[in-house]
Amino acid sequence: MDAEADLVFLVNGPGELTTWLYPVLQALAAVRHPQWRVSVVLSPCPNASGHEAELVQNWCDRVVPAERFYGFLVTGRVGDWPWHRRGVVVFLGGDQFYAVAIARWLGYVSVVYAEWVARWPRWVDAIAARNDFVRQGVPQQWQSKVTVVGDLMVDRPRPPRTPEFRVTFLPGSKPHKLGMGVPLCLAIADALRQRYAHLSLDFALAPTVSPQDLGRYDPTATYTDTTAITAQGTLIQLHQTFPAHDLWRRSQLCITTIGANTAELAALGVPMIVLIPTNDMDTPVGWDGLLGLLARVPGFNRLVNGVMVWMLTRSRRLFAWPNLWAGEELVPELLGQLDGPTVAALIASYLDRPERLTAMGDRLQRECGAPGAAQRLVALIQSALAPPVV
Repeated sequence: MDAEADLVFLVNGPGELTTWLYPVLQALAAVRHPQWRVSVVLSPCPNASGHEAELVQNWCDRVVPAERFYGFLVTGRVGDWPWHRRGVVVFLGGDQFYAVAIARWLGYVSVVYAEWVARWPRWVDAIAARNDFVRQGVPQQWQSKVTVVGDLMVDRPRPPRTPEFRVTFLPGSKPHKLGMGVPLCLAIADALRQRYAHLSLDFALAPTVSPQDLGRYDPTATYTDTTAITAQGTLIQLHQTFPAHDLWRRSQLCITTIGANTAELAALGVPMIVLIPTNDMDTPVGWDGLLGLLARVPGFNRLVNGVMVWMLTRSRRLFAWPNLWAGEELVPELLGQLDGPTVAALIASYLDRPERLTAMGDRLQRECGAPGAAQRLVALIQSALAPPVV
């Protein structure tokens, strides 16, 4: 049988790249046939940094950048790229219909990873459901297509933690998060340095963010490739290693924003505090739905942000993934106008009582469940590429 095959992974936002695509490609590497060619297709995402194609080009053989996506979607072609006769299109973020359309163009099998709901079950060939709730949402006549694989976001090895007297900041990757997060994290670092002379302070940068990017969001500090020095003289180590799991595990506490980072930290059992600052109401935020469209109209962004913050505060909605899984606040979430001394005081209440950090880390790992989703999804991809039984 011809072993040549194309594996096409459809992804969009930076969160899916690091928490879905990366672990799947790592698992695939262990079983990949030499004649399998891996392509990554990036669909446009309002929260993208623009560096996504540069990041993933080291993970695969070919990349379709977001600016060429719609041309590929409507023609099935990317320049003069050749395609093998056999292949599979794997959905890992964006719109599930895109995977259906691209698979039809290429004549390939389609596998959809469904986090919350599996759409177009009639037209896809296999559904990798995150959990049994997703499986139950698929109509009975298509149940044979569904395999429960688990949660890719928590699919991480879990070696024992060796925490040091260290606080690590994860300021995020999206412009609206960095715009408020970088100045706030630097202010928190200054306040912590006043309390603890020997506390190690670190920034774990997203793979699409460079030290030079930080200077655009807070030019009051001085940046090199490895350090940031605040206007008050606080030294912060900058880390660009991806993934930064070793640094996270060596931290007593991580300070992060909402997003996929909260799932990764939970899977590693790393205690965290989640910041949701609303300090700059003029910052464009990628709200969903009608309000998101209205926010793009000049002059309406401040109004929309104010309405959304008011609604979220009243509803007491949870944002961090471990809190959503548990249905309660396992890790603190701070929403509103935040300042360095106030957040530093909360951090200190944990650093001064390490037993609280130990309890938080243990509970996080219990909520995550068993790892292995990436391996199970890769097994499903292998099955999709197998020849039909005659």
